[in-house]
Amino acid sequence: MHPTAAIEPLNAPLLSRVWQGLCLIALLAMLALVGEHLPGQGLSFCSGAGCREAAGHPSAVVLALPAPLWAVALYVLLLFCSPARWHEEGRGWLALAGLLLLAASTAYYLPIMERDLVTPCRFCLAAHGCHLLLLLVALGALRRHPAAFPVAIPGAGIFLLPLLALLAGHLVLARPGSPPPVDKASLRQTVAPSFDRYHPALAHQRIAGGEDAVYQLTIIGSLACGHCRDLLAQIETLPEKTLARVSFSFIPFPLCERCNPRAGLASRDRTERCQLAAATIAAQRQGRFWLWYHQVAAAPGRMQRQLLPLAEQTPSWPTVDAVVLQLADVPVAVVPTLLWQGIPLPATAGATPLAQLLRTLMDIERESRSPAADPESCGC
Repeated sequence: MHPTAAIEPLNAPLLSRVWQGLCLIALLAMLALVGEHLPGQGLSFCSGAGCREAAGHPSAVVLALPAPLWAVALYVLLLFCSPARWHEEGRGWLALAGLLLLAASTAYYLPIMERDLVTPCRFCLAAHGCHLLLLLVALGALRRHPAAFPVAIPGAGIFLLPLLALLAGHLVLARPGSPPPVDKASLRQTVAPSFDRYHPALAHQRIAGGEDAVYQLTIIGSLACGHCRDLLAQIETLPEKTLARVSFSFIPFPLCERCNPRAGLASRDRTERCQLAAATIAAQRQGRFWLWYHQVAAAPGRMQRQLLPLAEQTPSWPTVDAVVLQLADVPVAVVPTLLWQGIPLPATAGATPLAQLLRTLMDIERESRSPAADPESCGC
């Protein structure tokens, strides 16, 4: 006889119904977020700003799949592992393992949401609330009916298991993915054509590199965009030799329809982003861009929540309007958009590691120029 066959079933139908109800609520919430990850398939009941921010966050993808999809699989598992069935072979351990993974994800994601998201994602909050309630239900059932579980666990020891699961979950969720390769062919078609489309950056928009640098890279983006912040962070890691050859500029492109008609309807009523762009322009003109950048990058969602009342009281968007007008002839389809020597690069360039992208661009420049025309040659 298997040792679990002698376990007495947990006779609590109400507990099982509560368990299954919580699983269904969380399952529906995560299915809504999965819909947001499908291209062009955003669901009408999940069109809030917080949901879109959560779906677009880098941590929303785990091992190349949307994180809500992993959660859906766990909820389906838990639906068939309610406490009343823990006496069956293996179901108790499966339920406990699923609960610990969900509790670890809650402990991992809630601080990120508070730090990075301006508006809480209501579906995320519903799911994480269910995580905690399910864990409390399970812990209460184990303490009241220890015979319902295959192996007795000390009352104090079971509360240490979520901490161990948190550590394991953090190691998995924080693992960086592989960067995309450089598409040299598409870059070659863009770099060094006619300079009729040249778009110079203003002097106050330069944030790094030498004033007399041979090359210029202009980044058009928003500090509200995580990809833009990650790209800017890479500038600080570049060697001095690269910084001497390349001048870097940043032009704010707020993702809000109120101050930027090109932002699109999906970004309407995000006035905190307009205020963020205005503050970024002011910091640039005062020569304090990097100080401001680090303040925003430390807690972007929290910073924008603080700016929102200011945006409603004293909107300072004229400076933003001037910058957006300056970019009228630049095809900004995504952020960050990169301009190399004033010429827009393909949209995929912003996803390439910056050091690798710069090496490729400078190699293409040298290959496309004769030694006499090369500004870095000894004949210049």
